[in-house]
Amino acid sequence: MVTRKVLKNESGLWQGIWRASPSPSAFVPLGGRSAGSASYGRGWSHPQGKIGWFNFYWMENGILQLSSSGGEFNLRERDILLMPPGSELFRRDNQSDGAYCWMTMDGVEAASLCATFGLGTNLVMQSGKCPVQLFRQLEESLEDISAGAEFRASSITYEILAGSASGICGETLNPAHSSLIDEAVKRIEKEASNPEFSIKILADELGLHRSRFSRLFSAKTGIPPSDYLRKMRLRLALTALRRSKAPLAKIARECGFNDTAWFCRFFLAEMGMTPSAFRRSL
Repeated sequence: MVTRKVLKNESGLWQGIWRASPSPSAFVPLGGRSAGSASYGRGWSHPQGKIGWFNFYWMENGILQLSSSGGEFNLRERDILLMPPGSELFRRDNQSDGAYCWMTMDGVEAASLCATFGLGTNLVMQSGKCPVQLFRQLEESLEDISAGAEFRASSITYEILAGSASGICGETLNPAHSSLIDEAVKRIEKEASNPEFSIKILADELGLHRSRFSRLFSAKTGIPPSDYLRKMRLRLALTALRRSKAPLAKIARECGFNDTAWFCRFFLAEMGMTPSAFRRSL
């Protein structure tokens, strides 16, 4: 069940939303686990406690004073801070007004991606303007329990990280291309179960050469469109295997795979077991 928390007093408001699943899917390398924001005044203190995941802050305005097991931090407008899993936050009353957005991340590639982007832990770094709208989109994706929502949350999380490293979050693509890729993601999610649908067909419909479309899609989401489509089809297959006793050939076809043998090889490579073994394990 999706969880939303709101902490409000006379000094400020802190709110966040948590993904329904406690763990990311096996085929989502970077998981957006939770996200939220805070707006506060003098005397407000960040919620305390131990955090088991990467915890990321991006200042919108003002000053944020944090005390944690990793040190004492003073964040100002456009500053970012990444805390490692296991960090503990202690009470510290702020002496100034401020506002920030935050998110937590998990997944097998979370640590390596943060390192790739040059985001050291427990280091306050100057970045660009806080992409408030992207954080709002992440919250909306976490609240959505549909099949493609976890992938959308992952791609938005990736975009926020990439933008924080470059200082131009949300501006690596022009608005027209960004909107185009948003539509492409929705189309892939809608057509994933159709075996005749392909990335080439989609690129042609959008009026883009496939290689250019792939570069734009990867820049926006952090994953090539062909991989995104295959992982969407795998997600459909996992759901079908859990709910149906239909033959593998029928499941493969209904989940967008033309070739049953290729489906079985892909499933084994991604899940570490065959579809039949997965079904027996349920």
